[in-house]
Amino acid sequence: MAPVDRERNQQFRAWASANGYSIAEHGRIPNEIHEAFDNADTVAADILLAFCHRR
Repeated sequence: MAPVDRERNQQFRAWASANGYSIAEHGRIPNEIHEAFDNADTVAADILLAFCHRR
């Protein structure tokens, strides 16, 4: 596995744990977590953009 993939997987696992998902330290990361992570990232970006446009 490339270092970038390893780093990305660590981000997924840390995010999942912080957001109440049960996830193993090793192995495949479920699609449910990938999708939730991507959706959360989109929501956070939308909130940040809205906040910046208020100023």
